[in-house]
Amino acid sequence: MATKPLLGSVQSAELVCRLCFTERRPHELIFIGSELQDWIELLTSVKIDHVPNAPTSICVECRATLESYETFRQMCQENNGIFQETFLPVADPKRRKVVSKDENIVETDVDPLETMEVELGVVPCDCSTDHASPLENMEIKVEDTEIEKPAQDPINVKIITEHDINRDVVLKILNSSPACKVLIRHKLSQGYPIANKDMNLICRTVCSPLFSPMIEHGISVTTKTKQKLAKAIVETFDCLGARREGAPVEFQWFWKFNGQSKGDHSGKIQHWIRNTSKILQGVRRKRRNANPGLTNDEANAVEELGQLDDLADYVKINQLMTLTFTYRQSLRIPKSGPSSVCAEFPHLLWYGHLMIDQEFDRMYPKRRAIGTLSSISPLCLMLKHTFSEISCPIIQALMKVMAELTLQGNSRKTSSTGLPPIEDNASVFVRWLQPETDLDYFVENIPGDPPYIVCTARAFAEGQYYVIITNTAIDCGHNFDRAFDVLVKAYKVFNISVPGRANKVIELFDLVYGLQMHSRLSHVNKLFGNIKKAVNPMIN
Repeated sequence: MATKPLLGSVQSAELVCRLCFTERRPHELIFIGSELQDWIELLTSVKIDHVPNAPTSICVECRATLESYETFRQMCQENNGIFQETFLPVADPKRRKVVSKDENIVETDVDPLETMEVELGVVPCDCSTDHASPLENMEIKVEDTEIEKPAQDPINVKIITEHDINRDVVLKILNSSPACKVLIRHKLSQGYPIANKDMNLICRTVCSPLFSPMIEHGISVTTKTKQKLAKAIVETFDCLGARREGAPVEFQWFWKFNGQSKGDHSGKIQHWIRNTSKILQGVRRKRRNANPGLTNDEANAVEELGQLDDLADYVKINQLMTLTFTYRQSLRIPKSGPSSVCAEFPHLLWYGHLMIDQEFDRMYPKRRAIGTLSSISPLCLMLKHTFSEISCPIIQALMKVMAELTLQGNSRKTSSTGLPPIEDNASVFVRWLQPETDLDYFVENIPGDPPYIVCTARAFAEGQYYVIITNTAIDCGHNFDRAFDVLVKAYKVFNISVPGRANKVIELFDLVYGLQMHSRLSHVNKLFGNIKKAVNPMIN
């Protein structure tokens, strides 16, 4: 029998449902990953936050209720779409949606590839649609422009030809889209006539995965390929074909020269390809206007990087990152923060510390370093402060440097975070796992913090170290020196403001890494002078 627990009871918290506050078995943990948290928030508007010693699971009854509600909501949305399409046009037969052919494309929050539609008062005639020329197939007049092509042939871009297209390919793509699956279930499978907006949806859904990579790299889609796709669409569902004397059934999708001996091609596939090409030209033009110094090679490299995912070859990515380095430097303007760099170049976080090391070397090619934290830690351990609670000697050395520069010593004051004083002081650089937390908690629930290191052990033991940078955990193994090296470089590579408590330590390591000759702080210069004096004999 389900019982309501005492909310303050720590023993029963693990078995208490976070939603109904009832103690039940079995239950499902919420904080293993983030999908369940997002799903609960989407359906209930309740944000699930992690609180130590508080309920962290939901019961099977609440899970079943959520699933039933999601099914009910989806059914209502789908049926409302059918209602709108079926009954609203009948209620007002004088209003019909037609495509505006003379409107310029503007930047809006709506998908720019969607055909712009306006409401016009048009009274339909009594002519049969079998012989009427559809309004949406009127020829679009656009300015003749050429797509800029990369300086070199694109790599890893599949060129789609007529031999790659058939009805099975079309059906597979349509079934991958939830919106098209609804259309197939309620209209296409029954052979009902569909609205112009539905045909636009089908055109976008099919053309985008086939032709977008080609268009983005300046590769033209051949006439035979467009024609084969138009025929495959009509073969997939007969109701998508049109009937007009002297025209093939696929003419609404693509018709060579609009049935004439010369002129522009017509049809939805042709219009989508042309509009997509114009939009991409606008993106390139906007980027180059905002960055006048961006060369064609740099612009093409930025665009090619945007098409590669985290499974791409590291050597290829690194070559493109080298080509685009000057552009990234322009994004690292004072006080801009990491958002601009991370938004355009997530590749910096895809390969652990490797890409960060490469970028740091590109930023400071002439630096003369005297070492890293590990190489100077024996000298730092000679400082008078004591941190015997900490197992890792290198972390002890870091804490002694911090205490020396802040002139605070080994502080024993109570912290406002609830952590022991030493752990609170260290948290600006390294944090240990707390009870009821895991690595996912740090990645997902503390997104706004500057970069820091997480140790997968309880304070103050040694363990595996991860550097947390903008919701990404970089594995550095059991090597704290490697983790601290990534941490220092991340401040520079991602243009992150250094917090006040870490500022003096980072200033010191700017000298240790050879990024500058002198600090603005005299006591930083003094400590560095002593370290350099002791290190030089060892180096020589």
